[in-house]
Amino acid sequence: MDTIRDIIYTQNKEFLATIADDMFVSEEDKHKFLKKYLKKNFSYLQVTKQDKTNSYQKKIKNCVK
Repeated sequence: MDTIRDIIYTQNKEFLATIADDMFVSEEDKHKFLKKYLKKNFSYLQVTKQDKTNSYQKKIKNCVK
């Protein structure tokens, strides 16, 4: 999980850097933008286990009608 979190963090950093490059001209504004939106907690995965079978069956029945 740690490697996936690191990959997501790196991707977010690159993505926000390209947005900052497009939006701002000064390096100070770019740095403020990255500082504001690049957070380590945004890269955690929340694994959930849900059985969606019933909802899928209802959707299929409604589509077939």
